[in-house]
Amino acid sequence: MEAKSNQVVAFTGHRKERILQGCGNNPQVLARIKEMVVELVTELYGQGCTVYYTGMANGFDMIAAEAVLKVREEYEDIMLMAAVPFRKQPLWFDAEDQLL
Repeated sequence: MEAKSNQVVAFTGHRKERILQGCGNNPQVLARIKEMVVELVTELYGQGCTVYYTGMANGFDMIAAEAVLKVREEYEDIMLMAAVPFRKQPLWFDAEDQLL
């Protein structure tokens, strides 16, 4: 497959509570999802994807953002773009997620 340098990736998904609800509230599930997204971003980078968008919502959006930043430690030309839907969105997060 030929890599294209103008490809971008956008992430969105369930909120943290919804993810955990379907998994018996096991927080290890979130860590495993992040590992899988790190693998996916690494694979997509190899295909020429260097720009990644996330809505920065609590849950999968933030997991994806963390995964992109993890891969960026190795591939510095990766860019994470925050598509924040409204200015006060972080006020809806708990204190730990606001820090993140």
